[in-house]
Amino acid sequence: MYKLPEDIRHEILTLNFIGSEFTLTSLDEGAINTNYKLECLDNIFLLKFFANNEVLPVDREDQLLLQAVLHRHHFAPKPLYIAKDKSFYIEQWIAKQAIPSTLLLERLANVQWKIHASELELNLPLMDLSSHWKQYLAYIPDSHVLKHDAEGMLSDWNLYTKQYSDICLCHHDLHINHLSGQDTLCYDWEYSARHYRYFDLACTSVSNQFTPALEQRFLQHYAENVQIDNNLVVEAVTKAKPFVDYTYQLWWYANTNADES
Repeated sequence: MYKLPEDIRHEILTLNFIGSEFTLTSLDEGAINTNYKLECLDNIFLLKFFANNEVLPVDREDQLLLQAVLHRHHFAPKPLYIAKDKSFYIEQWIAKQAIPSTLLLERLANVQWKIHASELELNLPLMDLSSHWKQYLAYIPDSHVLKHDAEGMLSDWNLYTKQYSDICLCHHDLHINHLSGQDTLCYDWEYSARHYRYFDLACTSVSNQFTPALEQRFLQHYAENVQIDNNLVVEAVTKAKPFVDYTYQLWWYANTNADES
């Protein structure tokens, strides 16, 4: 059981779908954010607290509006409320259904393919990865190797996007634990954007810490779904992984050192 600060508790109690009392149970946390199971009356919700909002170059309200569209198309839980200061939000509780371990890679590839193949009228701008890097780099000292590598990485990224320009809706954090087990519905869409297909696949590989053998099987399942040459997929994802690794390192350093900047 977890007790909230009184001002946050009061803000939640003003919501008409909560009632006069609620309880919280801590859930397995992500790397940065904190999640709780919120129970009240006969209802259950997910309560998520965001860490270091100022670090992430994302508009929380825009992401919740995107998630509302994704919910209508059975990709995401329904978002219900975002705090006045954007420090937390509440969404529909979706109970996870078990997926047999023998089917996990195939299911993951299938869900990612359906996300990429979705033709939702989202009117989203293309995510500017370089602007994300720039924001993270603001929290990194000039002497750090990540800052020394920035110019070369940006030049390489510009060349990569000219060679592999396939753009679609991307999740960017499709860990196996983010599958609900209910068809295409999955969790944690806060990094979603219109972006490069193979960068998103590389994010999935890195996030799940796939071994080379597991990555090969995952990408083969994906290529079969999309009906494109598996060799092309492997090549494009392999070339994208250094950019994913660099982004993750920047993100982690900025989030864990923001208070010291």
